[in-house]
Amino acid sequence: HWLDMNRSSLRIQRRLTNAAVEWLRSGHDADHRDVSLLYTGARLATAWELVEKNEIALSELEQAFIAASTAKAEEGLRQLEQQRQERLEQAERLLQAEKAAARHYRLVVRTIAGVVVICAVAINLARWIWHVREVEERARAKVSSLLPVAIENVPRVIHEIQCGPRASV
Repeated sequence: HWLDMNRSSLRIQRRLTNAAVEWLRSGHDADHRDVSLLYTGARLATAWELVEKNEIALSELEQAFIAASTAKAEEGLRQLEQQRQERLEQAERLLQAEKAAARHYRLVVRTIAGVVVICAVAINLARWIWHVREVEERARAKVSSLLPVAIENVPRVIHEIQCGPRASV
């Protein structure tokens, strides 16, 4: 069983060596090498696991390759964290905008409700004024119709006041 594990570790190290050599050939220094050749994800984790268990010993080139791969992975994680933070901030701004819109909506609804109440009061007041004017007009009409009869009876009423009610009979 340990022989199989050793063979597996050796295969992984050969692949690591080949990848490191290919990366080295891709540019004249570390800043100009093809970063797409670096290990990421499971390949990088497997290489680190074997190094930590002392199952493989790394050459300087392999160490530089693993270090560059790790730096790239860490940079990727920093970028992901920055993107996550930016999305979080954007979501917070959106939430604040939504809250402001909701407050504005509630204010608009309250304003409309207030206008509706004022309109209802104004309509009822107008109806009451209209009703008072109709009552006033009917009262004037009644007074106008009774006025000739009252004027006709004024001499009799004055006579009754002066002489008493029996004198006019």
